[in-house]
Amino acid sequence: MKWAAPNAELLAQTVLGGSASSITFNSIPQTHRDLVIVTFGISTSTGLAQLKMRINGDSSSNYETQAMFGIDATVTAVRLTAQTSLECGIIGDTDPSTSEAIIAGYTNTSYPKQVLARAAYQDATGYPIIWTAASHLYSTSAAITSLTFFPQAGNFAAGVEISLFGIG
Repeated sequence: MKWAAPNAELLAQTVLGGSASSITFNSIPQTHRDLVIVTFGISTSTGLAQLKMRINGDSSSNYETQAMFGIDATVTAVRLTAQTSLECGIIGDTDPSTSEAIIAGYTNTSYPKQVLARAAYQDATGYPIIWTAASHLYSTSAAITSLTFFPQAGNFAAGVEISLFGIG
């Protein structure tokens, strides 16, 4: 998978040969300014599932989310506090979805981490069109050294691709 950005470097990539409950990138180099995560694929669940992410293996209630999502012409907004992971996208069941998340200043230890995420999905019939856009806060200031991804329901199916890029 290629992602076009000035000074982008592919740090890690996983393409699953079989199903898996999660994908983890450990020992993330502390040599860039920002991280970008790009995902593509399907899950083994029935229907759409949220694509979840945990930072540094932290499953404590350190995540907050402000999100909007749309299904056709209906838009809904939510605010979630004290969550144990953040939603960095959606993952389809029979038709693949695409998600992207940006973490600015991932090595900075002075501030909590902010994550911007967006996703899109459309089934083979062209309906429904679903999109999400979210802002997340990880309330600790630790540098990010690992990221774990997992679907809210089911497992990742074979062929799921997650790429991690460093920028700047």
